[in-house]
Amino acid sequence: MDEKLRAEGPVSNVVHDLLQTLNEKIDAAARYGLYVEDAEAESCAACVEIFRQCERHDRNDVARLLSHLREHLSTVGAGVDAWADDPTVDEEGAPPRGQTSAERAA
Repeated sequence: MDEKLRAEGPVSNVVHDLLQTLNEKIDAAARYGLYVEDAEAESCAACVEIFRQCERHDRNDVARLLSHLREHLSTVGAGVDAWADDPTVDEEGAPPRGQTSAERAA
């Protein structure tokens, strides 16, 4: 399945990877506040500091990922150009249901 996703994806692999990583970092950064509360409730100052440090690192990573993703989207087109010019893609930007890229190309 992973090979099929890589071959038929609507964006380049690296853009997809950046988006996936960005999503993971955003989710993690959003949870650290809860982790800090748990650590404070158990009076573990070391845990509080660790979670705050992790949050800072993830927020910095989010900023870096966003910045680099913007570069890809503005310079490379994220690999969406082929889909945008494909006459078999419907008005919402999706290929016909159940059709593979090979079938679209034929």
